[in-house]
Amino acid sequence: MDYSASLTENFHNIKGKEEWSVKIYCNRKVLNKQIDELSEDAAELEKQIMASSPGKAYILSRKKTDMVENEMDRLCNNYGQEYYNKFESLSELTSRNNLLPKEITGKDHSMILNATFLVSKTKASEFVLTVDSLTKESINNGFIIEATGPWPPFSFISIKEKL
Repeated sequence: MDYSASLTENFHNIKGKEEWSVKIYCNRKVLNKQIDELSEDAAELEKQIMASSPGKAYILSRKKTDMVENEMDRLCNNYGQEYYNKFESLSELTSRNNLLPKEITGKDHSMILNATFLVSKTKASEFVLTVDSLTKESINNGFIIEATGPWPPFSFISIKEKL
């Protein structure tokens, strides 16, 4: 079996690059406290609740409880995609991995992004600065970013068997 062409391609693709792993979690309790600031729909419903009679306010509050869960899911998807896009723009290749349940992560919060990024060593410091910046900016909204690396680019190697 001749692996040389595939190995050559792999070495060419990873030369001068390193792998970074990024996992993002959402603390839904913190996000819930920020929901009126992050969601126009939630803010508008809160205004209606405040201006309503007690009976109507109760019904609207129940409606808001259901709406908030959906809004938090939407915000998690949006923020996860936004963060992914920022990291992707600094990467040569990316790989999205399965989201892991709390039982596996050992975290109290839900994972909203699990990805690896192949980053040119020339962009590594910018990648790290972006991680740091987003980490500081997002913690107040309940998003926790964990980045590890640099790692050897194992996730971006594939050996094809030639027949």
